[in-house]
Amino acid sequence: MIPVRSPTVERFNNQVFVIGGCRGPKEHIQEVQVFTSSDGLEQDEHNSWQIHPSLKLNKSRSCHMSTIVGHNLYVMGGWNGYECLDSVEKANLMDP
Repeated sequence: MIPVRSPTVERFNNQVFVIGGCRGPKEHIQEVQVFTSSDGLEQDEHNSWQIHPSLKLNKSRSCHMSTIVGHNLYVMGGWNGYECLDSVEKANLMDP
């Protein structure tokens, strides 16, 4: 897991998503980290964190909002290190 501050966290099925965040001043990230578990949320050799291969925010952001509606992840607003964002991003969590 990449340590970040001010991300959002959402749970969908057996996965936990850490969305965006920042590593320091003006170091905001676009990546979505995911923890996949087959038997709960305990980390072991079968359960691990990774950067989601197909989910990446269009804009780097922290201090944003997120929600899951159905199988869609919505990420709204936030801060990119320079300005407040007014955009909304949508991703289908059922896509590979």
